[in-house]
Amino acid sequence: MIFSDIGVTLRISAPLLAMFLAQGIAFVLSGGAAGLPRGLEILLDILNLIASLWVAVAWHRYVLLAQYPEGLVPEFRGGEMIAYFGKTLLLMLIIVLPFLAVFALGMALSGAERVIAVPVIVMVLVAIWVMMRLSVLLPAAAVGRRLSVAEAWQATRPISFGVLGLALLIILVSALVGAPVLLVLGGAPMIVAFAGLIVVQWFFTLLWLSAMTTLFGVFVEGRALD
Repeated sequence: MIFSDIGVTLRISAPLLAMFLAQGIAFVLSGGAAGLPRGLEILLDILNLIASLWVAVAWHRYVLLAQYPEGLVPEFRGGEMIAYFGKTLLLMLIIVLPFLAVFALGMALSGAERVIAVPVIVMVLVAIWVMMRLSVLLPAAAVGRRLSVAEAWQATRPISFGVLGLALLIILVSALVGAPVLLVLGGAPMIVAFAGLIVVQWFFTLLWLSAMTTLFGVFVEGRALD
């Protein structure tokens, strides 16, 4: 999906690549994250959010609706981007708040020093599972389709715990590919390390977007898995 037409992929992801580049340049020129002026840091965060929404919506629409960019960058679809941001916040509320509540309750009952790794790992796995089950809400927002939380949960029922395996597979691939690359780049000249880091970020961002798009296409729209 990512490399089927690399020219189109690069044009769709151009806003995000530009932001990765801008953030990297700002980081280098300021001598590290601690040297960034607070105002510039906030501005970069806002622009990064806009670029991320822009690319996410464009990618989903490219795969699901065959909507190709007409220029060097994809169409800026403000309405869908706002809807996508809203669904993202909804997912965060559904996943993060219960996680924090359970974690806080565990600390209150057993004491902070007694909170061990296993319950935390279980909670993280449950959060990832719920996130993947409901992730089809995001491509739906990108293509302008109304989809409730209950409908998203029901649509992904056939794969249920398989989505957890998919998420863990992506995380595993990210670790197996990303970690060695970052280790190699650690001893490379700054410009090479900088370029390599951008490529790694770019690839795994599109990988996650492609996974969500595939789940939506197969389990919500009923498409065949090519």
